Amino acid sequence: MRTQGFERRTSSLLTIVGLGIVMPLAMGITPAYAQEARLVVDKTGGNFVRGGAGQYTITVTNTGTEQWTQPAGVLDNLPAGLTPVSVTPSDPTQWQCVLSSATAPNGFSCDSQGPIPAGANYTFTFNVAVAADAPCFVTNEALLGSFSESGGAILDRKQITTTIPGGSCGGNGGNGGNGEGGSLLPINLNGVFTMFDNISINNNIKSPGATNSTNQNFTNTTH
Repeated sequence: MRTQGFERRTSSLLTIVGLGIVMPLAMGITPAYAQEARLVVDKTGGNFVRGGAGQYTITVTNTGTEQWTQPAGVLDNLPAGLTPVSVTPSDPTQWQCVLSSATAPNGFSCDSQGPIPAGANYTFTFNVAVAADAPCFVTNEALLGSFSESGGAILDRKQITTTIPGGSCGGNGGNGGNGEGGSLLPINLNGVFTMFDNISINNNIKSPGATNSTNQNFTNTTH
């Protein structure tokens, strides 16, 4: 099944990432610069709503002067708080895509179906569901590789951090850090000082026989 293939390829690439190695493995891959073809990946994200949806856009471009003839694939494994909904390539005849299961790996895989011409540019619209308790910030990475189920190489990668506003994170719908919160003190002070309204400003209150505006009389008492 393609989902199983996605999981195996992801496992292979994560092993490479974990070792900090970005190099061809034992599958006869010619480095991109040697064949004057170079694949790069970019990624953007925005308009994420807690308890709603979000969207990433991944772009793959051949910036070289010749076509790319080796296998090529794009992987995106989502962080906690996000689950995949759909992925749509700009050219379905060039890229065959599949979503993973809701368990790890949790994302999508798209495989190139043939050579990638010089200067070619492809986009992948990746829609995700955002959990109601998703983190305030999520970071994930799109990986571009030339690989098979037995191994491969990472050609490029793009990591971004996306803000998810709302709730305790501030922004839309929240009271934290957006200047729209209430009083800093959780106390309503209205009326606290009205208890003193029965004491008006006096007229020389220490003078014997003096009165204030509320006709309160004061006398000098000698002990």
